[in-house]
Amino acid sequence: MKNAQLLQNVTIVVFSEFGRRVKDNGSGTDHGTAAPMFIIGGSNKGKIIGNNPNLSDLDNGDLKYEIDFRSVYASLLQSKMDFDYTKIGINNKALTGLF
Repeated sequence: MKNAQLLQNVTIVVFSEFGRRVKDNGSGTDHGTAAPMFIIGGSNKGKIIGNNPNLSDLDNGDLKYEIDFRSVYASLLQSKMDFDYTKIGINNKALTGLF
């Protein structure tokens, strides 16, 4: 994409539908509530948004998420596709500074 000068038109989002619990259950870790999300592409700001999780401040054994994934989706739809994300029921506020 870079060689074809099209990288600025590409955005890849990597996101898992479940995170992992902090505590081992004897055979690994169970599904949890928070997980990282990666946004890759040519016209992204290339910065980390959010903080490292606080391992001593859990929600019933789960990490507390800081940014709702719907805010990231809202930002993508608004910034990359010029689409009003509220038309499909996303009520979260779009994040600023991603693109």
